[in-house]
Amino acid sequence: MSDMLCEKRVLDLQHQLFDAASALLPWKDVILKIQDIFSGSAACFCYEYENNTTQVIAGNCDPYYADLYQHEIVSHNILWRSMQQDKIGTIYTDQMILPKQQFKNSIFYNEWYRPQDEHSALNIKVAENQQGSGYFVINRGGLQPDFDQIDLQKMQYIAPILVQAAKLRQQFGELLLTQKGQNFDHANIGFVLTTAQGKLLYANQLAERFLTLANSPIWIKKGHITTVIAQQQKQLHQFMLNVSRIHHVLVGNQELILSNPLMPLLKFVVSVVPVYDQQTLSLPVNHSVVGIFIRQLGFDQTMSNHLKIQQLLGLSPKEALIASYLLNGQSLKEAAMQEEISITTARTHLARIFRKTNTYNQNQLIALLVQILSLSCFSS
Repeated sequence: MSDMLCEKRVLDLQHQLFDAASALLPWKDVILKIQDIFSGSAACFCYEYENNTTQVIAGNCDPYYADLYQHEIVSHNILWRSMQQDKIGTIYTDQMILPKQQFKNSIFYNEWYRPQDEHSALNIKVAENQQGSGYFVINRGGLQPDFDQIDLQKMQYIAPILVQAAKLRQQFGELLLTQKGQNFDHANIGFVLTTAQGKLLYANQLAERFLTLANSPIWIKKGHITTVIAQQQKQLHQFMLNVSRIHHVLVGNQELILSNPLMPLLKFVVSVVPVYDQQTLSLPVNHSVVGIFIRQLGFDQTMSNHLKIQQLLGLSPKEALIASYLLNGQSLKEAAMQEEISITTARTHLARIFRKTNTYNQNQLIALLVQILSLSCFSS
């Protein structure tokens, strides 16, 4: 086997795979390495889900066809469907799944392979979860030969490394998510991940405590985030939909104060923000994920926080205080009243804060403050 795939290339691939699994190296570099080993025309690492959605961890096919696959072609992928029930480590070429002519007559081939001048596939199943499975896929096209027995032997040789890397990626993502949650715990901030429809995916320890408090204004019902007051629930749900629909687009302040008439003194400030690192955290992307920060109103850390904010962000003392009030759930008008300044002056301070922190609205600013304070608390 070393004649076909020298030990050095295997070691190089192993190092690159494990670096990518721990987020030290872009997956695209690994994909190019695998493509080169098998003399492929394209390659990818992806997860296919049973509801006909796909998550591409990394790939190098044409962006147009990548988008086409995710929105129109994935349901016609007869190669993936044939491997769904197989165990991790299973390797197939397209000809092992169905005769070549039958493959060429399929919708999948004619709408995906043929337009890209590709004609042969080599797949290995490397991961599995409740929703779907993970695969490395290499394609060949043009005048390249179909994958053959020698290619299968090569893949069998490196299969354990690919499977282990996929497993490490999952474990590392779970570790990162746990660490992120602990950071927010240290900053006295509840941190929750949900789908756009409010289905709970993750909650740190403080969020779990907030959600299970007697007479809490926000809690879990049938696995979904809900609030005591119907109007607040409607508003929170709308915020989650807003954030999930406009990734990478600046949004307004998606924040509200929740209360329960049975315990009016217990109030929570809830901020809803986009989640941009689903893949890094190994969260499946067969649905949109949103982040929810929960802070207890009245748990006033304004005076202790503002010194950290001033130091970490290079703000003036007054700017740091304004930022701290906003972080604590107060409006800009309330912050102005606390500091006995006009609302115009407060807006001037806020504009300077935006400029110094490279943020564009209060929602972005609060998300930044939450991040830096949690990291500061964690490191200390």
